[in-house]
Amino acid sequence: MVSPVIPTDAALPAAQRDKTLPELLAEHARAHADRLFLQEADGPQLTYGAAYDRALRWANVLREVGIGPGARVATLAYRFSPTKGAL
Repeated sequence: MVSPVIPTDAALPAAQRDKTLPELLAEHARAHADRLFLQEADGPQLTYGAAYDRALRWANVLREVGIGPGARVATLAYRFSPTKGAL
């Protein structure tokens, strides 16, 4: 079971509403790298900085195999933290 750190009904400020999820994650990772991003029940924690680094690694792997912006990519993810960076 994954516990969200930010409530799903939290309203975004007007300046952030038109930004993509990667843009929002990058901004938050720069401002709050050591804050908790993900906490699994009885499992590991992931900070915003680590989550952003993981997302960048996945993005680089996809670019290396020719997948770019706008492409659709399917993921098969098991319920453990190493796969959550793909999502």
